[in-house]
Amino acid sequence: MDDHPDEYQATPQSKSAKDSLALTPWFVKPKSVLLSLIGLFLVFSGIAFFLGYKSLDSVREKIKAEDIAAATLLAEVLNGREQGTIAILQSYASRPLFVDAVKTKNVPRALRHLKDLRNHHEIDLPFVTDPQGILWLNYPFSPEAVGKDLSKRDWHRGVSAQWQPHISGVFQLIVADKPLAVSVCVPILDEKEKVIGVLASSQRLADLAGAIERVTFRPRATFTVIDREGNILYSNRYAYRKTITKYQHSPMLDRTGKGKRQWIEDSRHRDLGTLYLTAVPVGDSGWSVVIERKRDDIYRAEFRRFAEIGGAALALFALSGLVLLHMRKVTQFRQTQERLDAQQVIAESEERFRNLFNNALEGVYRSTPEGRLITVNRAFADMFGYETPEEMVKTISDIGKQMYADPGDRERVIGTLRGMGYIKDLECRMSRKDGSTFWAHFNGRLSKSSDGAERVDGFVLDITERKRAAENLKKLNAELEQRVSERTAELAAKAAELERVNKVFVGRELRMRELKERIAELEKKTGAFK
Repeated sequence: MDDHPDEYQATPQSKSAKDSLALTPWFVKPKSVLLSLIGLFLVFSGIAFFLGYKSLDSVREKIKAEDIAAATLLAEVLNGREQGTIAILQSYASRPLFVDAVKTKNVPRALRHLKDLRNHHEIDLPFVTDPQGILWLNYPFSPEAVGKDLSKRDWHRGVSAQWQPHISGVFQLIVADKPLAVSVCVPILDEKEKVIGVLASSQRLADLAGAIERVTFRPRATFTVIDREGNILYSNRYAYRKTITKYQHSPMLDRTGKGKRQWIEDSRHRDLGTLYLTAVPVGDSGWSVVIERKRDDIYRAEFRRFAEIGGAALALFALSGLVLLHMRKVTQFRQTQERLDAQQVIAESEERFRNLFNNALEGVYRSTPEGRLITVNRAFADMFGYETPEEMVKTISDIGKQMYADPGDRERVIGTLRGMGYIKDLECRMSRKDGSTFWAHFNGRLSKSSDGAERVDGFVLDITERKRAAENLKKLNAELEQRVSERTAELAAKAAELERVNKVFVGRELRMRELKERIAELEKKTGAFK
């Protein structure tokens, strides 16, 4: 190339040079560049929006499943607790000595049973009424409550309807500081199966909250337990302990059918936005566990994922824009600086791309479908435990055997790429250089190079911590279920043991009674003899 521009313009080749400059590529024209950048921005923004929407839809379904599982677990815990209480009350209500004390309204004898019931079984505030609902005994003993007519209470109407065990809704106690409570009650039957009274336990809402809060809740969700009338028994958000409080979304549950398992979406709340309600009934008690979640909370919880999608789209847009601007700059540079070495321009261009590639936070890779790495960035090499990208590319000769914990996953990935041309949101376990494993999240696409060779380009993220957190939650839920089962079995065993001891005690009492009668008879005969 001539080192003298003036002479070059004067040579016969100047005409072809001008013709070459006249044939300016479209990407050199400012207007074309601007339109191209706008087009790229719209394309990548649309892709990011689409992926974000699909991700949100996936997250919503995932949270729906998790909320149903959490509500079901809490419902089973509460049902197990209340059924255990019913079993204990029934065992006491069938004791002959207690039945006899109730039948004769022997306060000291019946009080001993209530005291034992509370002190040995964690039964809160036991009390006894006659069949008409007149309270005649409670423990701790409150004289001001004795004689009160409780027949209008929900619990008495429930137990007396068919004289079956009943779990009530919330009401206000008439003793002490008159807290809010619920009642579990069972009928007391004599030896002729005639109802002679009601044995019940008032469970204060504060004690109920203590049992509920032993279950781990998912963050950013409102957990509420309501009775059959829609009144709050527990909530980790709403105030409910001072006065009987109606759950504000109870009408929505009424419209869709209270008392059944359901998932409701409601967008009629201008102040709250779209709400998602998960409702699961607590056995046959009429109670329901409701998990309330705002759509904005779902967005907030998944903000990092949305940011990753937006960041990737922005990075691709920036990369494409830089490519376009760089191409324009290089073309202009070559047209105006024809004396510069073209190889130097290419080297500088490659260096810029290399910096963008290596400095990306996500793992970026290019490989062949046959299992060989072509190139990876620094983040990708760090993720797999290699000192440098060059070391990793040199070391990995079979991706399936050296990078996948299960080589079969690699075969499925290639099968999907062959069939669909891309992989999206794939999660599988990978192997590091040192043999340790981690969970990875893949996105990739099958394409062809300019020479027609197939290649796979994609991104990868380490999601081990997220998977570990999900596994820990699953394990905790399993442990809670096991504890509930063990506690229920323990209560059943104790009830059986009490029944056995009670039978022995009754037998002894009958023998003592016979002995006393015989002694009295002998004394009568002896007196007659004298």
